[in-house]
Amino acid sequence: MSLIYIIEDEPIMADCIASAIMGVAEEPVEIAVFNDGVSAMAAVSERLPDVILLDIMLTGPDGFAFLNEMISYPDTAKIPVVLISSLDLSKRNLEHYGVKQVLDKAKMTPEDIYAAIKTALSAPAEAAIAIALTEAEVQVEPSVVPELPKPSAPISTPAPQPGNTPINLNDFKERLAASQDPHAI
Repeated sequence: MSLIYIIEDEPIMADCIASAIMGVAEEPVEIAVFNDGVSAMAAVSERLPDVILLDIMLTGPDGFAFLNEMISYPDTAKIPVVLISSLDLSKRNLEHYGVKQVLDKAKMTPEDIYAAIKTALSAPAEAAIAIALTEAEVQVEPSVVPELPKPSAPISTPAPQPGNTPINLNDFKERLAASQDPHAI
């Protein structure tokens, strides 16, 4: 069963999207609806969704602030995202955010929503297959690897990486508030 997060601040639109998914889904899905990025990020820290449907123009921190936070952690950066917006985002390169597709709120149908979800869900599997093939093709001969010189001074331990620690909700709220710009799109 796939877990789908819908992040939409208009309750009627969120209900329509959830109903559309349930109406055309070929297999059971679990849907969680959030009206802002802060509550969605708190839920992400508890359980990773399989795909996120995200409105860009949210009340409070916008969808791009949420996406920036998502890509800052290795485990959440891999979650596929489908943007649902009335904005024209066709000229933007959104791949680095994990965006698989952009749906126009005014024109999308239940079938469009479900097709975008299926495409987003299949993308990680294709990437995993490609990575597995690449790793299987790479053969390293031990004799080819040069021996590295011993360091002259002790090596300091690197700082912990964000993906190795739980998401701190207070830090996230502060980062979202600092990055919020109502005119940035």
